[in-house]
Amino acid sequence: MGYEIYDVVSGSMEPEIPVGSILYVEGLAPEDVEEGDVIAFWSNGSVVAHRVVKNKVVEGTFITKGDANAREDMNDIEYEALIGRVKAHYPLLGHLTALYGSRVGKVYVICFAACGAMFNMLAGRLRERRRMKSGD
Repeated sequence: MGYEIYDVVSGSMEPEIPVGSILYVEGLAPEDVEEGDVIAFWSNGSVVAHRVVKNKVVEGTFITKGDANAREDMNDIEYEALIGRVKAHYPLLGHLTALYGSRVGKVYVICFAACGAMFNMLAGRLRERRRMKSGD
């Protein structure tokens, strides 16, 4: 569908985008990025989402700033680092995906599935017992 999904792990865009949100990022040409857009880009091996203060088309860079930061980012962002524009964000979903992606989360999922299967078997036996009593 042309979207990439990322977790928010820092508070640089709060309160607009809280920590623990999931970001849906759509790809686009760097020249199409407008001031005020929130973009995702690569910085030192991590994905960062900040608001564009200025798109310097001639230089091929962006000036960005996190909403919660007092100043603009120290370095301009090269066009090559752009992933895309943040199209949507969903608070708290990042926490859930992090939990269920961990070893502990997988154990929880297995335990919940096992409990569901046991409750289903118990309900079947109780229905059978009730049917036998009413058939007497």
